Amino acid sequence: MKFLPYLLLLITLGCSSVYNYEEVSLYQDMTMYLVEVKGQRRLMAHDPISAIKGATYEETKHFKIPRSSGRIEGYEIEVPKGYYKYVGFIDIQTDRITIDLKYNDTDQGRQIDTGWSGEYKLVRK
Repeated sequence: MKFLPYLLLLITLGCSSVYNYEEVSLYQDMTMYLVEVKGQRRLMAHDPISAIKGATYEETKHFKIPRSSGRIEGYEIEVPKGYYKYVGFIDIQTDRITIDLKYNDTDQGRQIDTGWSGEYKLVRK
């Protein structure tokens, strides 16, 4: 019975809405293209009250890619200096886009999920 408060806290934290939006935008920027993915993420609360509330915020991720259709391999996606490169792919069709990417953590010898993998509706802008 003394574990009940902890159980309730875990249930409350697990019920927060964390998801990616269904649409992804594709922009052309000079010679590169930009894939913009958005979603809701849970706040990393440092106090118990905020953690219990399960507040979220909108996060946006951009992937710079060399073309606007077909399969783009992870190594083709531009990353800033000092950041891990991607493994996996982005597959762009007429009105759909599939993202299956991980960070290639060469320091630890592992691959880390980006949190953006999935199939989306594509909106060209």
